[in-house]
Formats: sequence, C-alpha cells, structure tokens
Amino acid sequence: RWLQKWPAKQVVLEASGGYEQAALDALHEAGLPMVRINPGRARSFAKATAQLAKTDRIDAMVLAQMAHLLKHTRYVPAAPWQRKLAEFSLRRRHLVQMRSSEKQRMRAFSEPALQAMMSSQLDYLDEQIRVLNKAIAEQLRNQPSWNSLVEMKGVSTV
Repeated sequence: RWLQKWPAKQVVLEASGGYEQAALDALHEAGLPMVRINPGRARSFAKATAQLAKTDRIDAMVLAQMAHLLKHTRYVPAAPWQRKLAEFSLRRRHLVQMRSSEKQRMRAFSEPALQAMMSSQLDYLDEQIRVLNKAIAEQLRNQPSWNSLVEMKGVSTV
C-alpha cells in the first residue's frame, strides 16, 4: 500500500537466491511494475555512479536511481508448473552436488566401516536423484510445448 502512493514506473529488487520471490509476487499482485535484477549489475551501476561504499541505505538509493534512469524487463511470474519444475530441478542440483562432494570425501577414508557408511549415503542420494528424475520427466511430459523441444538435438529432461 505504501508503494502504491508513489508514482513508481518500476520497482527494482535484486535477485537474492530466491529470497526475493515472495516480495516479487506480493508486489506484482498489488499491480506494481516489478523488476528483478542481477546484484552484479546493481554493484556495477553503483561503482559507475561513484557509490563505492555498500550499505543497505546506499543499495536502496542505487536501486531507486537505476529504476529511475534505466528501463528494465518487467517481472512476469512463472506459471505454477514452471515454479514446481524449478523447485524439483533445484533440489536435484543440490543432491547431485552432495553426491559429488561425498564421493570426493570418500577418497580420504580407508576404514571399511566408514567407507560402507559413506557408500550407503551415496546409495541414498542416488535413489533420491532417480526419484527426482522421474518426477521431472513426468512434469515435462504433461507440457505440450515440451514434446516439440525434446526432439531437438541436445535437449533432454535433465
């Protein structure tokens, strides 16, 4: 409500690893012209305008200045199926990273009991990745546009 009092042509938020999502959705729902930008772009803009210090207040002023001076691509919320797919894909990436780290750590151990424990953990991660692969493939099968994309070389469910 407070922002709707101001004649904002665009409201700029920095991407923050997904933590900004609820604010983006709420502000978009309120009818405000939302923009999500890369934090590196905001930092470069700040440096270009001689704002070398970095505080919350300065960051807010830099974002307001960017909103005033530059035209950005407006935020459009993803469809529910896209959000669900993104979450499943993100979790899959997490598990793949955990599996890779666990394999690297396993090389440092020669004790059979510890290797068996780690191997069990790897089996669990593999199973979780298989479950996610299946769920992702199922979600994609339900999207008509996906069928034409999957025919292209280099495109797969992963």
